Amino acid sequence: MSPADRPTAHDILDADARRRLRRKRLLTRTSLILERLTPLLWAPAALLCVGLAATAAGLWSALPGYLHLALIGLWLLAVAGLGVRSLILFHPPSAAEVTRRLEGEGVSHRPLTAVGDRMALGGRDPAAAGLWEAHRRRMAERIDALTVPAPKPDTARRDPYALRFAAVLLLVLGVAASGQRFGDNLQAALEPGFAPAGTEPAVMEAWITPPAYTGHPPMFISAMAGAETRTLQVPVNSRLLARYHGSGLPEMRQGETVRAFEAVSERDAQFETELTSGGPLGIENDGEVLGRWMIEIIPDAPPAVEITKDIETSLRGAMRIGYHATDDYGLTSISAHIRRADGEGEELVLDLPLPGRGQRSIEDVVFRDLTAHRWAGLPVTFHLRARDQAGQTADSGVLEMTLPARQFSQPAARAVIEQRRKLIVDADAHREWVVRAISALQINPGVYDDDLAAHLMLSLARAELAESGAPGVLSDNEELLWRTALRIEEGQISVALKKLRDIQQKLQEALASGASEEEIQRLMDELQQAMDEYLQALQQQAMEQMQRGEELPEMQDGETMDQRDLADILDRARELSRSGARDQARDMLSQLQEMLENLQMGKRPQSAQGQQEGAQMLDELGRMMQRQQELMDETYKRQQRRNQPNSRLPTQRNPFTPPGRQGRQGQQGERGEPRQGQGGQPGDGDLAQQQEALRRQLGELMRRLGEGMGRIPDELGQAEQSMRGAEGSLGQGDRDGALDRQDQALDQLRRGTESVLEDMANRGENEGQSDQGAGQAGIDGEDTDPLGRTPAESWGDTSGDMVPDKGALQRSREILDELRKRSGQRHRSENELDYLDRLLRQF
Repeated sequence: MSPADRPTAHDILDADARRRLRRKRLLTRTSLILERLTPLLWAPAALLCVGLAATAAGLWSALPGYLHLALIGLWLLAVAGLGVRSLILFHPPSAAEVTRRLEGEGVSHRPLTAVGDRMALGGRDPAAAGLWEAHRRRMAERIDALTVPAPKPDTARRDPYALRFAAVLLLVLGVAASGQRFGDNLQAALEPGFAPAGTEPAVMEAWITPPAYTGHPPMFISAMAGAETRTLQVPVNSRLLARYHGSGLPEMRQGETVRAFEAVSERDAQFETELTSGGPLGIENDGEVLGRWMIEIIPDAPPAVEITKDIETSLRGAMRIGYHATDDYGLTSISAHIRRADGEGEELVLDLPLPGRGQRSIEDVVFRDLTAHRWAGLPVTFHLRARDQAGQTADSGVLEMTLPARQFSQPAARAVIEQRRKLIVDADAHREWVVRAISALQINPGVYDDDLAAHLMLSLARAELAESGAPGVLSDNEELLWRTALRIEEGQISVALKKLRDIQQKLQEALASGASEEEIQRLMDELQQAMDEYLQALQQQAMEQMQRGEELPEMQDGETMDQRDLADILDRARELSRSGARDQARDMLSQLQEMLENLQMGKRPQSAQGQQEGAQMLDELGRMMQRQQELMDETYKRQQRRNQPNSRLPTQRNPFTPPGRQGRQGQQGERGEPRQGQGGQPGDGDLAQQQEALRRQLGELMRRLGEGMGRIPDELGQAEQSMRGAEGSLGQGDRDGALDRQDQALDQLRRGTESVLEDMANRGENEGQSDQGAGQAGIDGEDTDPLGRTPAESWGDTSGDMVPDKGALQRSREILDELRKRSGQRHRSENELDYLDRLLRQF
C-alpha cells in the first residue's frame, strides 16, 4: 500500500484538533532546527563576538593601515567560512523525524503513528474493522496530550571549555567601555588609515574651567575628527583652553569670528579664550571638523542689598545698621558709604564684616561708632554697597540722616570738644587760639578732677599744636583731643568700651573667616575680660555719681540685667562655637553687643529689690534643707555601723517608711528591746553642734523674714523646734530619735519654703495691682516655681506660644517635692541617692 493510501490523523480529527496538531508539529520542527544549528554555528558566532569586542575597544584603529586591513579581512573571511560550512553540514528534519520527536515526549504507544496504521489481516471482518477504528479514535484522543520538546543542542560536548561564553563576555565589556564612542570606533574599524609610518593621528582636547566662585567643576572634552556636536551649559566668564596635536594649524570659529590657534611646537598648538556669549563654537583644520559645541551661557546676576530698618543710635552713640544682601554665587564685601549732604569732602567708606565667605544670603546687624568723626552732627547721605565675586556691585536706597554726635555734660570735656571743633572748621585761623584755650584750661586741673592722664594729654596736644600746623599734626591732635574729652567725661569707660568694641569686631571676623577653635576661645576669653573691665568701669562711674549726690535713673523691672546675665549669654555663644554652630554664635554675640551698647547703670525699683531679697532667702532655705539632709545622712550612717546583734540592716527596713519612723516602728514591734541610744552613743557631739548651728541659722533667717515680709510661716517655727529636739537626742546618744526629728525638720522646712513662695506671690500680685497705673511690669507680680524663678527664668523665652500656665508651675512644685521626698528615703541605693542629690543641687 502506497503512503498516499494510508489513513492519517486528519481522517478522524475535527478541524480544531487538526489546527492544534499542525502548530505542535511546526514548533517541534523549529526546535529540531535550533538543536542542529547551534552546535554548527557556535564557532563562527564566538569569532564574530571577538572581532566586535576588538572593534568596540578601538583596537583596529591602533594598527597600521595594511595590517589593519589584512586582519579585519581575515576575520571576516573566517566568520563567513565557518558560517558557510555550518550551513552545508546542516540538514533539515523530515516529517517522520518530527513525528518521532513529538511522540517521544511523555506519551506512550505513539498515537500519531497508530492513527496512520492499517490492519494487516481481517480487514474484511466488520467486527475486527470496528474494533480497529475504536483503537484509532482512542489514539487520536491522546494527540492533545503531546508536548513540544525543547532543543537539546549538546553544545558542551563540542565546546568543553565554554569558549562561547568568554567571547560573549568580551563583547559586553568592549561595548561598555566604548560608551558613546562605539559608532566612531565601528567607523574607524571599517576605514583603515594609510598614513606614512611614524605619523600620529590628530588629537584635539579642550577644557572649560568655570570661575572658582561659582563652585561648578571643570569640564574636560576630548574630540577627534567626526566627533558629535555637544551642548554645554557654562557660567559666564568661563575659560576655554583647547590644545591640538597633529599636522596643520586649526582655527576656532565662533559665529562670524574666526581665530587661529597659536603654535607651540611643530605639531602642537593651543587656543585660550573667555566665554562671554553663547552660540555655536567649532574647531576646524583644513576643512575637517575637529570639534563642535553649542555653548549656552549661564548668566551671573548682580547682587542686591537693602537696609532692613532705619538706622538707630545706641546709648553710647554707635549707629545700629541692619541690612539684608543676596547674590546667586556669593558676596565678597558689604560697605557703607557716607557723604556730606552739601557734597563737600571725600566719601567715607566703612567696610562691614561678613558672617562668612561666599555667603549667598546675609542678614546681619552691625554697630559703628562715628561720633569721633569730623562730620559728626552734620547732615549726610547714607547707603550700602554689595559686591559679588565677579566684581558686580549694587547699592541700597539712599538715606538722609544726621550723623550721630556725642553730647558731653562735663564742662571741661565740653571745652576740649569746642577747641577740637575749631581746629576742624579752620585750623589756620584758630590754632593759636586753641593753644591758649588749652593752657587756660590747665591752670585749674580740678575742673577735670585732677586727672593726670587727661592733664598729660592736654599738654601733649598744646605742645604739638604750638610747634606745627601740618595736616598730619592737626589730624593726630584732633584724635587726641577727642580721647581727652572722653577721658574727662567718662574716665576709664571710654578706654574699656573701645577695647570691648575692638575685641567684638575681631571675634566676629574670626567666626566669619573660619578661624581655629583655639583662636575663637582665646578671643572669647579676651571678650570676657574686656566685658568685666567695662562693667567695672560703669560701676565705678555710678559710685562716683552717687558720691557727688547725683541720682541714678530708676530701671523698670523688665529692663534690669546683671553681670551674671551677660556672662551667661557669652557662655552660650562659647558653647555654640564649640559645637560647630558658628552662625548661631555670631547671632548670640550680636545680641550681646546690642545689650552692651545700650547698657547703663541704674537703681532697681523697690519691688525688684524686695524680690531679690526674697530670692536670696529662698536660696538660703534651699541650702538649709541640703545641710539638714546631709546631717540626717551622717546620723543614719553612724547608726548602721553599729555592730550589735539586734541592729537593723537596710534590707530589713520598710522601703516605704523614712528611716526615723522605721526605727520607731521597730522598737514598738520588738518587745522587751531597749530603745536604741539609752545606753549612750558616744561620739555624736559634733553632730549635735552642727545641728545647733543650723538651728541658729534658721532662727536668723526667720527674723529677717519677719522684718521683710511681716509674717513667719508656722512650718519654719515647727522646723526650728524639731531641730532643737534632734540636737537634744544627739546629745543623749539617741540616734533613732534624732533621725525622727531630723526627718520632721526636713519636711517642715520644705513646707515652710512653699509658704514663703505663696507669700511672695501674693505680695507680688498686690504690688502689681498698685503699680498698674504707673505702667510697671516687674517680676514681683509673676508666678514663680518652687525655686522662686519666674516663668522666663524657668522656661526660657516666653514671648512665643510656650508660656507655662499655673498648672505647669504646680506640676513643677510637685516634681521638686517628690525629688526631696525620695532623697530622704535612705533605703535607696547609693547611686540613686547621689543622682537625686545632684538633681536637687542643680535645680
